[in-house]
Amino acid sequence: MTQIRARRLPIHRGLAAWGTILGAALVTARAEGNLTADIVIVGAGFAGMAASRRVLQIDPAASVILIDAGAVAEGAAGRNSGFMIDLPHELTSHDYAGSGDDVAVIQMNRAAIAFASDAVVDYDIDPNYFDGAGKVNGAASITSTEANVSYANHLTHMGEQSEWLDAQAMRDLTGSAHYLSGLYTSGTVVLQPAGVMRGMAKGVQRDGVRLFEDTPLTAMTRNGDGWEITTPKARITAGRVILTVNGPLESLGFTKGRLMQVFLFASMTPDLDADQLRMLGGAPRWGVTPSDPMGTTMRRIDSGQGAIGSSHGLARRYVPKCDPSPVA
Repeated sequence: MTQIRARRLPIHRGLAAWGTILGAALVTARAEGNLTADIVIVGAGFAGMAASRRVLQIDPAASVILIDAGAVAEGAAGRNSGFMIDLPHELTSHDYAGSGDDVAVIQMNRAAIAFASDAVVDYDIDPNYFDGAGKVNGAASITSTEANVSYANHLTHMGEQSEWLDAQAMRDLTGSAHYLSGLYTSGTVVLQPAGVMRGMAKGVQRDGVRLFEDTPLTAMTRNGDGWEITTPKARITAGRVILTVNGPLESLGFTKGRLMQVFLFASMTPDLDADQLRMLGGAPRWGVTPSDPMGTTMRRIDSGQGAIGSSHGLARRYVPKCDPSPVA
């Protein structure tokens, strides 16, 4: 018999803004008592939802339980900047150009986007939450502009298209004179992460997945050919377990010494009123990633993506910094 115990549980600091601007979500019960399933999936984030959908595509008769330590879209899946990027996005590179077999990576990224797109249609998720608008690499300095030039050449070499935006085009898009140039690529999907995750949760439950929130895995025990999952209120017996958590893996004894968690802190403005929007100018919805990989990601969102009061809002993500607290 093999037993694995969680050394700590995820802790989230502050509100998850993407969910907050959508309003309260439906509450799913926590797991209680003795339960059985063919497969238990741990972690109801993007990977957990995708795994749940894929399992049922392979075997529609499978019994699937999906558990999460918190609530859907309250963890990392609801706190990211919301870009599904198809092209190389190598943060260790000076110009985002990848290394190795970039073509294979692009194919995998596009397959993932297609998989998500099919789920959005199948689960009737608001298309505003899954916007194939593309993205712009924004350059605010000469060095960053040079990185964009290099990246554009890299894409051309691979047969990928991009569009160069000069300073005026960037101002027309963003309403700001901050950017000297930009490089637009069309394959990125811009998400309202909480909206997509809530829609995925409804969809997989419609198809028979039993979803339990507020149900952290505290231990998992190998018994013969199966597993017993222990949570604060339940014991779940399953033939297989799929772990779709990232940072918490190490607390379960996996990937020791191989994970370094980085926490990204964001700021979202209050809704902008009509006068503020008129002063800002620019397009009502856009996404800009920095051509300097350690720069600032910016998004502008409109009411279709969940602004609370007036018709638009502005979402901003700042330079990463570290925090020692565990986050799922």
